[in-house]
Amino acid sequence: MSDDIENAPRRRETAERVQKEFEELLELAQNSTATIDSFQQDFDRNRSTMLFSVLGTYAAMGVGIMAFFQADAYRRAAQFKNPNSWIDFPITFLVLGAVVSILLGIWLLYLAYNRQRSVRSLRRAMRIEKEIHSRLMLLLDEQKQRVALYSSPSPVTLATYEIRIMRMHRPEQTSQGESSIELAKGIISNIRI
Repeated sequence: MSDDIENAPRRRETAERVQKEFEELLELAQNSTATIDSFQQDFDRNRSTMLFSVLGTYAAMGVGIMAFFQADAYRRAAQFKNPNSWIDFPITFLVLGAVVSILLGIWLLYLAYNRQRSVRSLRRAMRIEKEIHSRLMLLLDEQKQRVALYSSPSPVTLATYEIRIMRMHRPEQTSQGESSIELAKGIISNIRI
């Protein structure tokens, strides 16, 4: 009986420490989830900009090539009518339009290339963040079991933890080949006490 009285403060301190560590891990996992979501938004935005750039490149190059062909046709027709005439307003306008279109196409192609580099770096950062996230989720599972062992949280507290953990799962593949949903189901089934 005296051992229980002497160990009570130590058990309370251990329970509080484990609870605090669990809250810190939960906060880290929530930050990791927010970072993954931010990366995904940036990835989607860069991908749509890259698509616009590539389509714009095709359109600008197509307009430029058609303008060059049209200018050549006007030049041939003008030479047929007046062989000494080399400068004509429609021809000059079409040549300038073709040059501007091709320059715009080159610029859009450069923009697409830069976006592709950005997408690659985002993929790399997202892969690292997802690995960190999956490790944090596993640590959360272990820590939650420790919380249940050292303290007796109420069912409402456990349900709150489960909801917070469920909100952090993402449907991408984990490094072990399991989907995050399957991982979440496994963690939740192990958490229930």
